[in-house]
Amino acid sequence: MFDKEDFELPLEAELRLRVIKDEIDSTNDIDKLKTSLKETSRLIMFYQNLFGKLAKDIIAKDMVDWVEEINKKGNKDNG
Repeated sequence: MFDKEDFELPLEAELRLRVIKDEIDSTNDIDKLKTSLKETSRLIMFYQNLFGKLAKDIIAKDMVDWVEEINKKGNKDNG
């Protein structure tokens, strides 16, 4: 389902990540870091939930398509 390249960030995303890492390294404000960590955790959970629903919907659609294909083959064999 995924290719090796799917696990590599594009250059633009790598640059954004580098900027974020630099901001984190230069920050001494613990409250700001806590807030950022909480938001990052929320986003991870949000995207995990989204990807889970997406995978479920894709699998359900594939199953419906598969059943329809089997029914078509069955009708051809009987007709």
